[in-house]
Amino acid sequence: MPFSLHSHSGQFCKHAFCTLEEVVQRAIEVGFTHYGLSEHMPRYEAEDLYDEEIEENLTPADLQNMFNDFVKEARHLQAKYKDKICLLIGLETEVIREDSFDQIRTLKKQHELDYIVGSVHHVDGIPIDFSNELFDKAVEQAGGTEEVMCQYFDHQYQLIKELKPEVIGHFDVIRKYRPDIEFTDILWEKIVRNVRAGMSYGALFEINCSGASPTKKLKCPYPHPRIIELLVASGAKLTLSDDSHGTGDVGFWYKNLPQHLATYRVSELYYLDRAQVTNDSAGQEKRVVSKKLTDCWEHPFWEKCAETVKYDK
Repeated sequence: MPFSLHSHSGQFCKHAFCTLEEVVQRAIEVGFTHYGLSEHMPRYEAEDLYDEEIEENLTPADLQNMFNDFVKEARHLQAKYKDKICLLIGLETEVIREDSFDQIRTLKKQHELDYIVGSVHHVDGIPIDFSNELFDKAVEQAGGTEEVMCQYFDHQYQLIKELKPEVIGHFDVIRKYRPDIEFTDILWEKIVRNVRAGMSYGALFEINCSGASPTKKLKCPYPHPRIIELLVASGAKLTLSDDSHGTGDVGFWYKNLPQHLATYRVSELYYLDRAQVTNDSAGQEKRVVSKKLTDCWEHPFWEKCAETVKYDK
């Protein structure tokens, strides 16, 4: 403690900033003991490239090579800084089509990754957290805002059931461009279903501080307060993530977390730690174990925790 299980760098993500080593060095400077390096997995179709990737004439093959380079550099840094910080190496999912699940399984096995951050960024192939214009396109294709949100939570449910990700990323990122959306009965049923699905195998649900970015309309971390209340009442395991996209984001908003989460009577948190490789009931390799931190707000980190100067996203 303290920890963050979700991060990116400009070296391997074109909408981020700084090198991976600079991000790691900043995490050490801030005082993190455990830090997750969870770069976006590659996207395998040209139609899924983002604008900044197209501008650099990148191809899906380039993204695959970039991810391979990420793992190599992450391993190097893991060894280089092993006496200063516990670095976990994983990926953040991109669930775009049915074959995405097999691609993720292959990547995790091929690279012997420690864990997965299970996130949904697309609904029926359209990015829902990249720009307001693309979100509007997803709404139009789905037939309405409630409809696209229903599809989002259905995609998330499939992700949870198929992959059992160790960390469930920004649970309700679908709210990014509609922060005041009402949770209708049908939406809430899907949210409860997804929480129960994650709890069934011990998933960690992240409090993702990127939601509090001044560039977003949310002004507080993901997920929505009502969802936090549900998670706490259900006994779900909560973890913390800064979702950094550069050194300026490392530890962003952490100084506000004790007060924010005290509102919901959160007194314990969970994090991932490296462990001896074992196989789970489905025969999948497990390289990490979740550990509980009680009296988490008593840690001296919070007394010296300072909010970062800028937010790069």
